[in-house]
This record gives sequence, C-alpha cells and structure tokens, in this order.
Amino acid sequence: MSSAYDREDREERDEFRVQKRFIKGPDTKARDEKLGQLNAQLKQKDQQLTEVNALINKNVTDPKVQAQRKELIAELGELKKTQGDLKGKREVINAKVKEIDGQLKRKIAEISSITSKHSFKTVADIDAKIAKSEDLISSGELSLVEERRLVKEISSLRKVRKDFGSLEVQQKSIDNDKAKIAELKQELTGLNSREVSAKFDAIQKQLDELTLSNKSVNEKRNSLFDRRTAIHGEKDVIYKEIRAVRAAYDDQYKKFKQAMAEEKKRVIDEEKNLRQAKAKSERKSKLEKELAEASQPAFEYEIETIHTLLHYFDPSYVKPVKSISFNSGSLVNERKGRVIEQVSADEIISKENFDFIQGSNNRSKKGGKKQHAKKFTLEPDVIASLGDLQINLPVSKEDTASTFAELKTKLDAYVNSQEEVTKKNVEIAQAKIAKMEAQWAKEDAEEAAKLAAEEATEEADEE
Repeated sequence: MSSAYDREDREERDEFRVQKRFIKGPDTKARDEKLGQLNAQLKQKDQQLTEVNALINKNVTDPKVQAQRKELIAELGELKKTQGDLKGKREVINAKVKEIDGQLKRKIAEISSITSKHSFKTVADIDAKIAKSEDLISSGELSLVEERRLVKEISSLRKVRKDFGSLEVQQKSIDNDKAKIAELKQELTGLNSREVSAKFDAIQKQLDELTLSNKSVNEKRNSLFDRRTAIHGEKDVIYKEIRAVRAAYDDQYKKFKQAMAEEKKRVIDEEKNLRQAKAKSERKSKLEKELAEASQPAFEYEIETIHTLLHYFDPSYVKPVKSISFNSGSLVNERKGRVIEQVSADEIISKENFDFIQGSNNRSKKGGKKQHAKKFTLEPDVIASLGDLQINLPVSKEDTASTFAELKTKLDAYVNSQEEVTKKNVEIAQAKIAKMEAQWAKEDAEEAAKLAAEEATEEADEE
C-alpha cells in the first residue's frame, strides 16, 4: 500500500513539475589557472628578493671604517649639543641685556623730562647760580627792587635744587645699568662658538672623506636597494591582478547565485500557479457538481422506482411521460451495485400463466396425478425497493391491490412536493457554496499574507 501512496505522490509531483533552465556557473578552472600563473610569478619575485637581500648583506662597509664613522658621528653629536648649550646661554644673556637696556632708556627719559624744563643740567649748576645771586645781594650795590627779585629767584632755585637732588640717585642707577650691560657683553664674547664650529667642520670633512672612499660600496648598495624597491612594486602589481581576478570571479558567482535563486523562485511560482489553477478548477468542479446535484428534481429516484414498481405489479400501467423498464438499470441506480432486472417472460405475473400466490408443492392422490399448489413470490430487488419506500410488503396476491394504491399515494406525495423540495435543496446548496467560497477566500488570503511575510523576510536577509 505504501508503494501505491509513493506512486501517487510521484505522479502528483510530476504533474506540477516545471522544467528548470540550465544556468552556467562561473569558470572556476579558468580562475584557478590564472591564479596559479600569478602565484608562480609571485614565487619568482620572492626568489629575486632573496637574491637581492643576499647581495645587500654581502656588500657592506669595512668594519674599521664603520667604527671610525660611528665615532666621528658621536663627536658631531656632542659638538651639536655644545653648540646648542652656547646658543641657549647667549639667548639668556641677550635677553638680560635687552631687559636692562629697556630699563636704562626709561630712566634716561625720566631725567630728560625733568631737566628739559630748566637750563640747569646738574645740582652744581644750581648751587653756582645761587651763590652768585647771594654775592650780588651782599655787595650792596643793587637796588631794593633788584635785591627782592634776586631773593625771590634764589627761593625758586632752592626748590628746583630739591627736584634735582633725586636725579643724582637716578643717575647712579643709570651708571650701574650701563656697567651691567658692558659686563654681559663681555660674557657674550667669552661664549663665542667659533672654535666649536671649526672643530665641527673638521669632523664633517673627515666623514665626507670616509664616504668618498666608500662611494663604490654605497653606490652598489643603493642600486641594490633600488632594485629591491622595484621588485616590491612588481609584486604589488601582481597582487592587484590577483585581487582583480578574485573580484571578477566573486562578481560572476554572485550573479550566478542570484540567477539560480531567481530560477528557483520562477519554478516554485509556476508550480504554485499550477497547483492553484488545479485547486481552483477542482473547486469550480465541486461547486458545479454541488449545484448540479441540488438542481436535480427531488425524489427523482423514488418516483422512478415507484413507476417501475407500479408497472411490475400492473404490466398495463404506463408511465405518464416516459416508462422506465427494469432492465434500464434506473430503479436502483443509486444503490451499491444492486439493480432490479427485468424478469423473464415465464416469471411475469399474468392471468394466462401465473398467479401472484403460488401454492406449496403438495402431492395429491386424486386421479393418480401429482398436483402442485401455486405460491406467491416477489423479486428480491422488489422487496428491497418496497422496504426503501416504507411500503408494506404484500404477502398474497390479494394484497397487491393495496400495495399498488400505496405506491400511487406515495407517488402523488412525491410529485406534489418535488418542486418545493428541489428549490429548497438549491437554496441549501447555494448557502453551502457561499460558505465554501468564503472559506477558500479566507485560506487564499492567509496563504497570500504568509507568502508576503516570507518574501519580506528573505528580502531583509538579503539586505
């Protein structure tokens, strides 16, 4: 049984199977061959670098020359440090000289502002003028007016002398500043770096001579260094080509995966469409079948069965529209394989041949002949049909009349209610169809929402 199920599953899959298109993938072999060539070139460049580095290590300066050069460079470093110290000291002294010179100029300006108001330059000049005026007053040769004028002038000169008294202190400060500046300049003279500069030039000259004597070695080493740099540049070009080959392959592979995904989606969509089309077709067929079955006249089977039974009990009975004989298979076409067949000619109940009731086989001695009583019998299918119609079975020929009447009554009841019941069946079927359509619409909407959510999730994952 499982094999039958498997066969049905395979047949269903084959029914909805969509042929996939062939999508060619990127040429991995071509990529590997190209990368192999480039890696071989890299290996060759690495070998060249090894050889160049070996030559650089081989072409070195004489160790004694290197030691001497190292000592001279160390001495130059010390001289540079000494020059830096001297420069720092000179800068400090120059800053002090500048500071004192500023103070000196400020003090001289203050003295000038005082002496510029008078014709006297010093206190001695004022004292001399006062003494001279006093001598003139003491001589008695002056008039009273002249004496008063000189007395007043002497009083003014004494006030001026007080102002000039403070200038002596200021002048001493100026003289001290000038002495400090001279002293600092003398100190600057002692910080002269000419000797250091001369020694620096001499050591530099020795270094230049060593470099010149080692020129051939240096030139060869520089040439080797240039060659090594060039090889590194060539390797960078090869690396760039490798990255380009890999990037091109990755781009092709990405497009291949995208094409495969699109093809897979196309196949899934088409197979889904096929399934949906079949499902819709089956739904439509089911709805049409429901409606067709409901639209069939009600009690059609029962009416046809009654017509057949009426003809069975009375062969002279004729169906009003169309007679259906027993051998037509319409009497019990809805029963599982059971068909009421036409009885043979010798079994038809008629006045000439048989009675409905046959007697049992009893032996009679009258006339010395055996007599057979007639016995009433019914076909099995007739019995089943009467039972389905809930009609009492006749047990004798005389009962067939009442059975016939019951069948007619049942027939009239079916015919009279057939239209109403048929209409009701159609309404029930339409309601059922509407319910089924609503359920299918709901399922389709849920399926569409589910697919939309899955597609959104896939798009988010791709991003």
